[in-house]
Amino acid sequence: ESGQGVVSDYRGKRTLAAWRPLPSMGLGLEVKMDVSEVTAPVREQRRTLFRLAIIGLPVLVAGALLAARSVSKPITRLTEATRTVAAGNREFQVPVDRDDEVGELSQAFNTMTAELAASYASVEETVRVRTAELALLQRAAVAANEAANPAEATRTALELVCRHTGWVIGHALLVEE
Repeated sequence: ESGQGVVSDYRGKRTLAAWRPLPSMGLGLEVKMDVSEVTAPVREQRRTLFRLAIIGLPVLVAGALLAARSVSKPITRLTEATRTVAAGNREFQVPVDRDDEVGELSQAFNTMTAELAASYASVEETVRVRTAELALLQRAAVAANEAANPAEATRTALELVCRHTGWVIGHALLVEE
């Protein structure tokens, strides 16, 4: 009868065996191989895999850390730049040294800060002009209160307006009723 299994050979070593009768010859055929020979390639593959894991895992971790740092460092730099701009330095620009999404984000940040600086400059100029106009109106009101008559108040206010605007001369027509 045919079969297979783990058996001990004449040396007392474990072997994998397969057997089968050969009826035409009146014999049987048995093939044996030491278990250590059969499992040697598997053990060698296991050792190779273990070596690769021992060597490859630190390399993989180092690569992951470098990749994470290459993304996080520019983001950290942008965060610091945001704090700098928030502290009042509206001229601050972030270096753009990449051609990827992070570089695009840095460029957009620089565009935003430039537009923010221009907007602040415009607002500050408007405030400066309005403050000067209010000061002019205040001086004109004081002069009008101190004037002896409407003609003197008008003349003083006109002189103040001419000085403020840079006009050489101004005219006012007073009509008495």
